Amino acid sequence: MAGDSRQDKAAGGKTNDPAADSVQVEDVFIQTPDNINLAATLHLPAASDNGGRGNGITVQINSSMATPRQYYRAFATHLAARGFTLLAYDYRGVGGSLFEMVPAPHGRNSLDSGRIDQTVVADYLAHRFPDHIPTVVGHSFGGQILGLTRHASRWRAVFLMGTSHGYYAKWPSPQRQRMWLRSHIMAPLLARMPRAWQKRMEEKMSIPFALGYEMSLYLRTPHFFITVDGQPIRPHNDDLRAVIRHVTLSDDEVVPPGSDIDLEFFYPNAKRINDRMTPADYGVQAVGHFGFFRRSMPAAAWTDAGDWLASQVPGTG
Repeated sequence: MAGDSRQDKAAGGKTNDPAADSVQVEDVFIQTPDNINLAATLHLPAASDNGGRGNGITVQINSSMATPRQYYRAFATHLAARGFTLLAYDYRGVGGSLFEMVPAPHGRNSLDSGRIDQTVVADYLAHRFPDHIPTVVGHSFGGQILGLTRHASRWRAVFLMGTSHGYYAKWPSPQRQRMWLRSHIMAPLLARMPRAWQKRMEEKMSIPFALGYEMSLYLRTPHFFITVDGQPIRPHNDDLRAVIRHVTLSDDEVVPPGSDIDLEFFYPNAKRINDRMTPADYGVQAVGHFGFFRRSMPAAAWTDAGDWLASQVPGTG
């Protein structure tokens, strides 16, 4: 969703888990059909862990919008130390995935992040680890794009953190009014402004204006992803039949209670678990929209996420 990104040095970096020293880290590039090299990082179990196979589960990390993959480094390292094979990647135009975004009002950069980038990353994991069971961790925007790829039918389990529905009317007041103003008035006006004005807005929004404008289109409809003439884009939403566990935080300032994704609407054939959590449930004073993946998060929270994913795969939970 718009306003979803954040650069936070406290998020990445090395976890305090001693077992993390055995984790293998590999940086790779994955090429898309439209010739974009997506920067990605594999976090692999120790070579001594079942011959490097670990528990035989891959985890594709679909990040929050415009958030570099390094943000999830500590989380990925923690799970890799427990046998998972994880891949975090940068969407096109983010971090190391160099790409000149198609400008507003014509660009569909975030849509392509879901239908192209997400797909080639899943292809890569399936090809490199053909005997592993595929799962997904999606943060915010990373949970909205699941139905844009043919891999939706293959995923065994999906763990989501702080994913919004994306429709302006779902936000409580006064955010609802601000979302309406941003999506219906400000974005169309700014799209007609000189590029210099748009760059000023980028500084305030923390995301490229092209993405912000595109999000303004999707905020206007409960379907979120739509064509230029307003038709829903849901090529594989009905194919997702995995168990989805969605965790929302009571202190999430980006996705406040009531604005979270309607899983039944987005993914009608999936099994759905909605977990409403508070910072106190994790033994901390605050978590917010970005705190779960910071290295300061109690390790027990990440262990719980990993244990839940493993529990959905027969023979590993």
